Amino acid sequence: MPYTIYTTGIGYRRDQIPDEQIHGMDNPWSILWDPTYKGKVGVYPSYRDVMAIVLMKNGITDLNTGNDADLEKVRTDLLAMIDAVDPRIAYDASYNKLQNDKFSVTTAWSGDVVAGWEYAAPYTETAYKGFGYWFPADRKGPIDNDLIAIPKNAEHPRLAHEFINFWLTFRHAMDNFSWNGYQPPQTKADVNALTKTQGLYNKQSSSWAAPAEYVAPWMPDAVVRESDFAIGYREGPLSADVDDHWHEIWSEFTAGVGS
Repeated sequence: MPYTIYTTGIGYRRDQIPDEQIHGMDNPWSILWDPTYKGKVGVYPSYRDVMAIVLMKNGITDLNTGNDADLEKVRTDLLAMIDAVDPRIAYDASYNKLQNDKFSVTTAWSGDVVAGWEYAAPYTETAYKGFGYWFPADRKGPIDNDLIAIPKNAEHPRLAHEFINFWLTFRHAMDNFSWNGYQPPQTKADVNALTKTQGLYNKQSSSWAAPAEYVAPWMPDAVVRESDFAIGYREGPLSADVDDHWHEIWSEFTAGVGS
């Protein structure tokens, strides 16, 4: 069952990259290659997501391409990234290292940046305002969802179904959203109000950081809409041969990158 929905874009420090700068660029994806941020660029250890961003940078929207020319562009750009910005690979790139000034700009899943306030010491709204998320204004970018599944050989499938039912209940799904930053696919949620509506954890617990909204008001790009799935681009399965090609390129890249 779908559990969360998210987009893949760019997380950035607003104190180093103003909103108007990244939103005003002709090709904001290219900021990950900007030598200005050399040594402070982060990428996820996720070959599909990072290579998808390289495809987007080149105007290629088939995120499952097996075209040799497309993949050669990806290879060339990934190797160029090493020389240009000396990137680092980290799963916590956009919710920990960005907040702690290890990175200035990163590949980012929307939910990671939305939940980044948990790492924004001293856990105040002022501190969290230093972080932003960019996704194309036309919403034509990588989009996907995570799932909850029950193994075929589950020992207690009825209990597993009840657990899923619990998390799919509107109130519980939204309460979880207010903690982990990943938007649930709840049709009852008013997507136009997520940047204005208080979530459970920030509203009730003084130990959690402000802001109290589900999504910070300065991160409207992080809100996912049902219509995004009609116009966005999704990753799908690759054939064995194509997947091998992708892995070959990714391995060449990671061999030259630190962590």
